[in-house]
Amino acid sequence: MVSTEEKQKFEKICLETKNTERESFGIGTYSEKTLHRVLKAFLCPDTDFHEVGIGPFVADALVGNTIYEIQNAGLFPLKKKLAYYLEHTDKRVQIVCPILTAKRLVWVDPATGELSTPRKAPVGHGKMRILPELIYLLELLDFTRVSFLVVGLTVDDYKRLDGKGIDKKHGASRLERLPRELVYLQTLSSKEDIASFFLPAELPEQFTAAEFSRLTNLRRRTLSAALKVLLRLGVIEIVGKQKNAFCYQRIL
Repeated sequence: MVSTEEKQKFEKICLETKNTERESFGIGTYSEKTLHRVLKAFLCPDTDFHEVGIGPFVADALVGNTIYEIQNAGLFPLKKKLAYYLEHTDKRVQIVCPILTAKRLVWVDPATGELSTPRKAPVGHGKMRILPELIYLLELLDFTRVSFLVVGLTVDDYKRLDGKGIDKKHGASRLERLPRELVYLQTLSSKEDIASFFLPAELPEQFTAAEFSRLTNLRRRTLSAALKVLLRLGVIEIVGKQKNAFCYQRIL
């Protein structure tokens, strides 16, 4: 899913970007988040095509006829921009979604700048965080001109010791996420890709929301949104009920 050459290219960009920004600013004062900057450089080495104005919007990068939009968080803010691109241009759009496969937590003393020893930390929902977010873009997803690039990577997560409690960690503010290693690249350009990437291998052909939740760790709103996305895309269908719960069946 990722070549040795791509891994080396990514690591080189990470090193160059971090060194440059540390010399100029120091951790926590970057003018642009490092992860975002690294991904732009990886996808589009020519900085002349970074931050390109297209109508009233600014695209993260433009390579040939493809617009790259990097979304580190949710997809809702992209809705108006994507609708404009599809209606007023003939360009393809690739939505880049970085996903943490592993992370190390590093604490920064705000008084001295001293860094703690990096320690392994949980990464949350991983790739499953993307699936519920697709609900905001459903009306625009025909996969003729829109695709996704999921970038699996490891990071060092720097946080300032300015929170509550004796250890000052509860509610502490994040300074920066510094990418370390490229783990995989996965393009999603069809409903079949969505099915193979998001449906757990252990999921039975017929299942309930509770079974899907157990395998994905999605709960409440995110669980409901994820199932709606899969239904609307035709990846699954409702085939009946088990007591008071809907029973779903995989189509793709």
